[in-house]
Amino acid sequence: MQYLYNDGSSYVFMDTATYEQLEVSNAQIDQEAKYLKENMIVNIISHNGETLGLDLPNTVDLEVVETEPASAAIPHQVVVSSYDGNRFGCHCAILYQCW
Repeated sequence: MQYLYNDGSSYVFMDTATYEQLEVSNAQIDQEAKYLKENMIVNIISHNGETLGLDLPNTVDLEVVETEPASAAIPHQVVVSSYDGNRFGCHCAILYQCW
């Protein structure tokens, strides 16, 4: 499925083979939505017709627009964002070293 756009209340995806569109509510993919980019190809995880989440690509290029200052314990490092691995137990953090 290809992510097209957010209309304010839901995210719209398109099946690239059939051009059928699917709307997924903001609440259903609130964590994954932070990492969506227009035209990104994703897999929608569903069970019995209910959307459970998105399977995002392993890497995503995003622009850092704001960060919190580094802590005194770990100078020159800041965690920009974290992601819970589609709610299936894998937790990752994006860590940058700033010099």
